[in-house]
Amino acid sequence: MECRLAKQALKERGRWYLEPVPGTVLWGLALLAVLAVAAAVRWELLATRSLWYDEGYSLFVARMGGRQILQFLKANDAHPAGYYVLLSFWIQRFGEGLLVARLPSFVFGVAAVALTWLVASRLHGPASAAVAALLVAIHPFQVMASNELRMYSLLTVLVLAAVLAAVRAIRGGDSWALLLGVLWAAVGYTSYYGLLAVVGMAAALWTGGHRKVAGLAAATGLALYLPWLPYLAGFWRANPQLWTRETLWWGYPVELLAAQAFGGYWPDTFTYHTSFRGSVFLYVPLLVPYGLFAAATVALAGRERSEGLRLVRWTWMTAFVAILGLSLAMGWAAAYPRHLTFLQPLAACWVAVGLVELSRALRLRSRAAGLGVLWLLSLQGPALVAMQSDPRYQSYRYDLAARFVQSAFRAGDAVVYVPGGTSLAFEYYFRPPGPRVEVRIQPRPYRPEEWRPRFDRGLRALVGQVQRVWTVTTAPAPPAAEAALKEALGARGYRVVGERAFPGLKVSLAVRAR
Repeated sequence: MECRLAKQALKERGRWYLEPVPGTVLWGLALLAVLAVAAAVRWELLATRSLWYDEGYSLFVARMGGRQILQFLKANDAHPAGYYVLLSFWIQRFGEGLLVARLPSFVFGVAAVALTWLVASRLHGPASAAVAALLVAIHPFQVMASNELRMYSLLTVLVLAAVLAAVRAIRGGDSWALLLGVLWAAVGYTSYYGLLAVVGMAAALWTGGHRKVAGLAAATGLALYLPWLPYLAGFWRANPQLWTRETLWWGYPVELLAAQAFGGYWPDTFTYHTSFRGSVFLYVPLLVPYGLFAAATVALAGRERSEGLRLVRWTWMTAFVAILGLSLAMGWAAAYPRHLTFLQPLAACWVAVGLVELSRALRLRSRAAGLGVLWLLSLQGPALVAMQSDPRYQSYRYDLAARFVQSAFRAGDAVVYVPGGTSLAFEYYFRPPGPRVEVRIQPRPYRPEEWRPRFDRGLRALVGQVQRVWTVTTAPAPPAAEAALKEALGARGYRVVGERAFPGLKVSLAVRAR
């Protein structure tokens, strides 16, 4: 009887819907459905997607174990030790099989969807939570981060957990502030990019009048992070260019925004690994719905005081603006779009709140919200399908290249890797038993005329020893470096007799006349 009366009242008001109460079974089922979608798309290629350069490097570091990892990172790496130590612990106990080694990233990736639901639910209720979690569940960059041996899915979980702890700390309780400090330190031990989000959270708390929370969390986090501070000097020496080699271009800010929205993978747009530098105007219609719903959230924030929304806004904006500022100051990109994957759930929360707010301004609110969700899915859905199944978007196929070399490899053959480190992923699939040479080149520091002497020195050990030389080249080695390598081989009597291109790699065979 009460249900019929409620439906009649809604009908008289022109609203044909029933809105579930937060915390009901219906919302629980919705959460389970979203998590199932997230798990399914992340599991699909978990064990079959080819290992690539960065993942090979992660395994290389993780194999060292404990103290050696710390000593190596101090002078060689642009990332702190947290993820590498975790991966080392994992593979020592469960092995290096691709499925097993990537399993922690998969778990973190699904957990990030659940945490996004919790954050958005506390900000604005279950309707916004469902939309935000779904946007994270099918976001191409989030899926990719859940399929690789890198720290980004772990970083996403830590940042979302810190946002939740900050919201609870605002409501009172020193224990939540202490937990927030622990999470801030954990973020710093996982990625230096994440520290930008920590600064944003701290600033939001401090300027919002929650200085005790900010101070207690900062003191706790700094105390836990102090042991790592001596390693930062080595980080700056080893990474004077920070993490990228991409020159800055005027469409870079739009590309970063698009990565936070639909996640690339549309024709002529960027991917997790590459930037096609297509027309920036292509991004405009793709970004319209996200901009519209984000604007609605800004309007809500101006109308209602919401500490949670403010916290999310400051966290996201501080990191995003800092990356743009660093890029302008240095003259090249301070981050690839994938480096900011951990911010995407915050952007998803922002967009979801705006969608729900706009739908509430309309009479047929459930229908309007549904159309808005379909609009967003019509952008992210095709991008996810392209990433998962379109061969054009398989950026690296170290597996195919290694198996090709293995099939034609002869005893006594040598392999030359350009640049040095290419072997880390290639040799996961096939470790050549003969001589091997790694030539270390970096496009920015070295001028083209310097590459030939470096190849000459690298190839010196092969003179008079081998008849056949395989070369494996991959980005960031530019075409001019490949030409210099062929010249260096030719000067030693080798002639290239065959080449084979694979996504992200090129393999060639050079034979010396007897």
